[in-house]
Amino acid sequence: MKSLAINILYNRQAIARMLNVAVSQVKIFQVWWRVCLVSIKGQRATFISKLSFKKHFVDFRKNVNRFDFTMIRSDRFSKYSKRVDIWNGCVVNEITSSRNYVELNQNIKVAKCSCDDFKAQSILLGKGCCKHMYLVLSSLGFDSLHNYMSTTNE
Repeated sequence: MKSLAINILYNRQAIARMLNVAVSQVKIFQVWWRVCLVSIKGQRATFISKLSFKKHFVDFRKNVNRFDFTMIRSDRFSKYSKRVDIWNGCVVNEITSSRNYVELNQNIKVAKCSCDDFKAQSILLGKGCCKHMYLVLSSLGFDSLHNYMSTTNE
């Protein structure tokens, strides 16, 4: 189970996105204690911190979220639509193109989504925040789940 959690954060696809190269150009990729050893074809091997991977993990989902949000805001409601309901401190977002359902509740500190990415993060990491959650959070004016949960309802 631990190796799966490592693979969701530290992988060749992530380093290829971070360095803007094709995945096939990544010749060496090894996960070490606090760093990953990476070698790109034609370049010297280098170390990349695990913190950089974690930041990329979040930023990548936020950027995918911006794409989805752009599609929703561009009046293509035949394919994408968004509904945000606030009921009793609970924010629910439904993206009908993929039928993913997000629930955020500050009162009881609940955050969940029906998508596979969130389920995998929850199983492997014990918690998660997918692109659908970032979509809801950004529409509410928050940049992270932590900031949303730490804000008190008034």
